[in-house]
Formats: sequence, C-alpha cells, structure tokens
Amino acid sequence: MTTVALPVADLEVRPLRRAGFVSRSAADVVDFAIVWLLSAFALVGIALGRYLVTSKPFEVPRPNVGVTSTAEFLLLTAYLAWGWASTGRTPGKALLGLRVVTNHGGRMSVGRATARAAICVLFPIFLVWALVSRRNAGIHDLLLSSAVVYDWEPRAVRR
Repeated sequence: MTTVALPVADLEVRPLRRAGFVSRSAADVVDFAIVWLLSAFALVGIALGRYLVTSKPFEVPRPNVGVTSTAEFLLLTAYLAWGWASTGRTPGKALLGLRVVTNHGGRMSVGRATARAAICVLFPIFLVWALVSRRNAGIHDLLLSSAVVYDWEPRAVRR
C-alpha cells in the first residue's frame, strides 16, 4: 500500500464550520485586553522616557479623552486589520482556534480587513446579530462578505 502526500492546497477542500457568538466574543475580549495592555505599556514607556531625559518626577501621562479614544481606535483597528489581512488570526482568534476569512474561505485583502476592523471597533454591537443569524454572521460579516470559522489545524488560506 502506498501513501499519497497531498499538497497543502488540497487541505482547503474540507468544509469550514462557522464560529458562534460565544467563541467570537471570547476571542474579542482577549484581543481587547492585549490592546489595552499595549496602550498601558506605551504610557508607562512615555513616562519612563520623560523621566530619563528630563529628570522630572516619574508620572504616567493622563491625556484627555479625545486623544485616548482616537489612539485606542487607531491601535485596535490596526491590530485587528493586521491579523486578519496577514494570517486571518489575531492572538485572541488563534487562542480559540478561529480564523477570519472571506465567504469563500480565502484570505481577506488589506482594505477589506481594515474596513471590517474599523466597523468592529466602532460598532461592537453588530456582533450580536450572530445570535440570530443562521450563518452565525454579524452585521459586519454581512456587509463585507466575511466569516469567522473554526480552524484548529494549520493550513494555507486560499489567495
């Protein structure tokens, strides 16, 4: 009996199961916590740099709400878009075995991933639609023809 080595592309034929609300929400909480920690470390880094350069007392800056909100929006959007456009995963999605793909199972373009990220950050409530959707799709998934699927096994994403 001989064994046949299948190319990686042949692994893509298996059906993809769409992830549900709970899995997606848990991954989003992990990602939000990571971005929040990155923001906190950035503020501490600014304070440390200011302390070392100017010898002023060590004090963490407290920017106004507009600056903080804008910085958080940009950081979270860039973080999500980078993960979804590159591998289809952010660390939160990878931890829970999820991947963001197009409706056809392909990799998301940078533009589509960025638009999806911005919508997800501005309107997180859109995910609630996945509770009633037969496809487990949030409103942002319907708008941008994307899907979040379970994907524990490493595989190449169709280009």
